[in-house]
Amino acid sequence: MGENSKIEWTDHTFNIAWGCERVSPACDHCYAEAWAKRAGLAVWGPDAPRRVMSAEHWKAPLKWNAAAQKAGKVARVFCSSMADVFEDHSTLAEQRARLWPIVAATPWLQWLLLTKRPENVRQMVPPAWLASWPANVLPGFTAENQEWFDRRREGARLACTGPLSSPRWFVSYEPALGPIDFRGLGGIEWLIVGGESGGGARPMMLSWVRSARDQAVAAGVPFFLKQKVEGGKKVSLPMLDGRQWAEMPVDRK
Repeated sequence: MGENSKIEWTDHTFNIAWGCERVSPACDHCYAEAWAKRAGLAVWGPDAPRRVMSAEHWKAPLKWNAAAQKAGKVARVFCSSMADVFEDHSTLAEQRARLWPIVAATPWLQWLLLTKRPENVRQMVPPAWLASWPANVLPGFTAENQEWFDRRREGARLACTGPLSSPRWFVSYEPALGPIDFRGLGGIEWLIVGGESGGGARPMMLSWVRSARDQAVAAGVPFFLKQKVEGGKKVSLPMLDGRQWAEMPVDRK
């Protein structure tokens, strides 16, 4: 994983580490945990070590930034698909310290920092960010159902010195495990929706997807339908009511 990501809503993925700990129902069939196990890595759980990345790996964002600048088009980077940037783990603390200077040095990259732990953000980002978040950083949180949307939105609110809209946030409603009332989507800049896939995948109802889409449209929030399962097979960027929904957030370059 890295350049030219297969994840539909990003250009690149960048992992500061591999490994995490389950925290909610969204984690029950975690693709990253399964991938790590297939690779023979025991990096899941509170006491497990985390895999750290090579020095060469850490050079990639600078290359992507140069290419984006040359093209005159911001590139999106999902960080991290195989870990949670804001996990309270000693290895992640060390790797975060390596990440922040790279974020500052890559203004042509939009860093998408997706977490299931928004309550940790305030204590873990550089102190200067709390006064003025970088234009090239868009934090996000996972919300699989109403309970976890409400919990994590509150965590996101507490992560900020001001209202939820500062910083801006995106929401990954994936895997969608129940309907969500997004409360008008105030302070949310982007909504991504996706169903669970793979063995034992839990169903996603189209009524939940339509409700999320309608709420996003009403609030003027970009809506991205990443995937659903049809006939037992994952369908990327599926049609919904006669069209694909692959709207993107505004670039703040």
